Amino acid sequence: MNRSNFLSYFTQKHKLSMRSVRTGKEVWHIFVTRGGLLFSSFALLLFIFIGLLTLIAYTSIIDLVPGYPGNRSRELLIQSVVRLDSLEREIGLWERYTNDLQAVLDGRHIEHFSTTNDSLKPMEKVLITPRSKLDSALRESVAMRSKMDDNTSRRMKEFTFEMIAPITGNITSKFSPQEGNFGVTLSPKPNSVVLSVMDGTVIVNNWTPNEGWIVGIQHSGSMISFYKGLQRAMKGIGSRVKAGEGIGVSEVVTESSSPIFSFELWASGNAIDPENYITFGSMVND
Repeated sequence: MNRSNFLSYFTQKHKLSMRSVRTGKEVWHIFVTRGGLLFSSFALLLFIFIGLLTLIAYTSIIDLVPGYPGNRSRELLIQSVVRLDSLEREIGLWERYTNDLQAVLDGRHIEHFSTTNDSLKPMEKVLITPRSKLDSALRESVAMRSKMDDNTSRRMKEFTFEMIAPITGNITSKFSPQEGNFGVTLSPKPNSVVLSVMDGTVIVNNWTPNEGWIVGIQHSGSMISFYKGLQRAMKGIGSRVKAGEGIGVSEVVTESSSPIFSFELWASGNAIDPENYITFGSMVND
């Protein structure tokens, strides 16, 4: 097929007509070429494609397609990311609170950081203004008054609080703040369940290489109980516990050591002797 025949093949006109079946007369006709018919078909397909793109871009019809991530799916994804970011910020605040509380109880320095509303920005360390003389004098006055009322408050607490023993075992070390022992140390049976001495809320749940898992519970009357030397903890931070409810498990026997469990009781920031409120086992002589 030469060039002239090829052009004539696409440009030659053909007649398309419609005739009545009953009379056989022509009722409508049109002259078309193969090239015009091909161009019209291409233009129709292009028009349909553009229409579909417009429909998808400016309407929510794509959300009806199963398995396709439409506008609604993207909105849900953004909401999930925002909620996750807020949850991470709340967890960070809880961790900061528990770390600061542990630092106060251990007598360590607390590092303060400034926070912003945007949790995506890193926290910046800020300088703390030194205490003024008036502030120091006020603290000394409060400390002296607290010491004067300490005996009275302890007697009142003896009648106010009823506690149960956290675990069964003999005492290996008694309460002695002068020697750095702010509670009692017991030798319990391995894999024994440790119980909460009173109703309260878990505020500390962390692990240290020297003392294993540590659980701290905030009770009413500004009292906090600490359970140290656990093999594992059974309650997370923020959990409400009842008196006698299991919060952890004591350690197991190893070739080098036996289970050691420490219990501390704090009231208004002061360590108190747990034996004033709880009956433990007898003292083990070294």
